[in-house]
Amino acid sequence: MPAIIQDAFSSGFSLPSAASAVPDMTQTVATIKEVWDAQTFSDMVNGQVHVPDDVINQALASMLEPGGPVTEMKVTSLKNHQLRIEAKTVKEGRVVLVCTVEQLVHNQDQSLLTLKVTDKKLPDKPFVSWIFSRVSLAMVSKVVGHLDPSYGLDVNIHGNTVTIDFRQALYNSRLGNLELFGYRPVDYLTVYSLTPQDGFSDISTNLALPEQIKTMIKNVWL
Repeated sequence: MPAIIQDAFSSGFSLPSAASAVPDMTQTVATIKEVWDAQTFSDMVNGQVHVPDDVINQALASMLEPGGPVTEMKVTSLKNHQLRIEAKTVKEGRVVLVCTVEQLVHNQDQSLLTLKVTDKKLPDKPFVSWIFSRVSLAMVSKVVGHLDPSYGLDVNIHGNTVTIDFRQALYNSRLGNLELFGYRPVDYLTVYSLTPQDGFSDISTNLALPEQIKTMIKNVWL
């Protein structure tokens, strides 16, 4: 651990007090390795992150509330730049939505994902599914009730457009609580867009942390 600190601060960045004991970074290092691997962090710094569907689905599974209205959720990225979202609900069984990504943004002011639903089905209920496919998602939510899939996600539906405010969920996560010498990476992260591909999504990013902090994080995997 001393070698990591020495390398990270060799360019002149200093600890808060030379007389202070070197802080125990064991938990911080463990958290960094939990939320990123070396390649993902490098891609984030370079501005383009490739996220496989299974990574997204693991994150979704960890966020679903036990006993909530949505018991399972799976996202599949399609090669026509759309997302297929399959959910298992308590009231309606399986719900399948095909969406285009209108917006994914995270910065100091907001954290929003906006989806436009282009197709929707209830595979377990063929007749109801026929009706479901022909009315707006907003109308459906008025009939069957508003579905919040997990804690910390604020879902708003207007017509067939779904806007998800994930700021609370992000800041409640391990990444949101990660701090290095007064810097929280999530505060210095900007996300510009998400483009679904075949089995993964491309996310455009910028991580404006000081270079010394970036170096310190990179050294975790050395």
